[in-house]
Amino acid sequence: MKRRLVLLGAPGSGKGTQAEMITRQFGIPVTSPGAILRREKDLGTPLGLETAETTQHGGLVSDKIIVELIEDWLRLHGGHGFVFDGFPRTLPQAESLLSILTR
Repeated sequence: MKRRLVLLGAPGSGKGTQAEMITRQFGIPVTSPGAILRREKDLGTPLGLETAETTQHGGLVSDKIIVELIEDWLRLHGGHGFVFDGFPRTLPQAESLLSILTR
């Protein structure tokens, strides 16, 4: 059975702690938009560098970019389930996630 979990809550509410416990117990991967963006930046991808500059200046990364990164991550890691820590954050992100998961 695929386990698809979304953990939502305010900063510091324990989402990350719960995600770690769940992934340890069930062996399913966990990620967050922040983790994916940091990885892109560390890899030096054009998108990673662009989004790093945006966030460094206090800007928000667009829903479109976040959803594309999540979709790529799901293709690589989400085959047997996943835990999302703090995603989706907006209604358009939630609608996009539903669309991706029902294809």
